[in-house]
Amino acid sequence: MNVKDFEKANWGRTQGLTWMLFEDDACEKDVRGVLKHGARSASPFFVEKYKDQVDLLEHLRATHSFLQSSIKLHPVVWMRLLFTSGSHKLQLSDRFLNAYAEWRHLSAQETGGINVSFSRCSALSKDRKELVHIDYFLHATTLEFSFVKDLKIELVGDLGEYEEKSPQENSRSTTEIVGRGSMSMIETCIKDAIKKRTIESLRSVKAEKRFVCSLTREELAKELQKRYESARSISVETIIRGVGNFVLCSYRGS
Repeated sequence: MNVKDFEKANWGRTQGLTWMLFEDDACEKDVRGVLKHGARSASPFFVEKYKDQVDLLEHLRATHSFLQSSIKLHPVVWMRLLFTSGSHKLQLSDRFLNAYAEWRHLSAQETGGINVSFSRCSALSKDRKELVHIDYFLHATTLEFSFVKDLKIELVGDLGEYEEKSPQENSRSTTEIVGRGSMSMIETCIKDAIKKRTIESLRSVKAEKRFVCSLTREELAKELQKRYESARSISVETIIRGVGNFVLCSYRGS
């Protein structure tokens, strides 16, 4: 895994927890065994060497029965699962923490703040959306949140008071993060929208070598998805990342 994996819609149970808790992927087999059948299924060497991690996996297995079967969840859900397991000694792997820190740094450069949008059932609505800052979502122990399979999670960029940086100022190019195919598709949709005037707020006038739009990046991303089927093949957050290379959007918070 590398830092780009934080942009995936989901992480597999065994691979994700192995990456987050251990420095070596060779531990995957034993991690899978502990999650499925308990510590008795792991090698004695593994149980002895990684006692704290094994205790944590046993605790998670007992408190979250869905972990006993293969499951894929959004990266922030796996992170919240571990970050809020405060009753056990937690040792996250250096490789995970380094990658997470790099991702958060690059995300801040691209979108300023990051919010987590998630849906959950309530007495009033079966699909009530919540929007909270990512660090509160990851660490708050009082936030009501159930770890279930049908969670709907979305990362939402919010420039807020942050100034938008030009693509040349970022330590890694947006194309590296988003992917050449997605960037090409975003550019094609933007040029078509300008040519056909399908998005009123998006104008052919240029500033800083980019088109100008009075919408925020998130608002523009959602407008593109409404009008172009190809834009619906990638996530809103991916479009938010890529659209800044071609369009100077409003700094308003979403």
